[in-house]
Amino acid sequence: MINLINNSKLMIEKWFLTKLLVEKKMSRNKPLAKKLRLAKANKQNRRVPLWATMKTNRKVRSHPKMRHWRRSNLKV
Repeated sequence: MINLINNSKLMIEKWFLTKLLVEKKMSRNKPLAKKLRLAKANKQNRRVPLWATMKTNRKVRSHPKMRHWRRSNLKV
């Protein structure tokens, strides 16, 4: 009985984590690990913060790991 409760608790935690990270930006039929990797890549794909641009006097405008969804593929 305890194992069943722990198992369901783990399933709920995974579901909640997926809901938080994915934010309805991808289809459902994927394994959880792949969804988490794609969500992490999605979060990393951000522009340089404005304060960093101002601090470096506009020398740093973009970062080299920016990725466009159509031009480059992820190896996931």
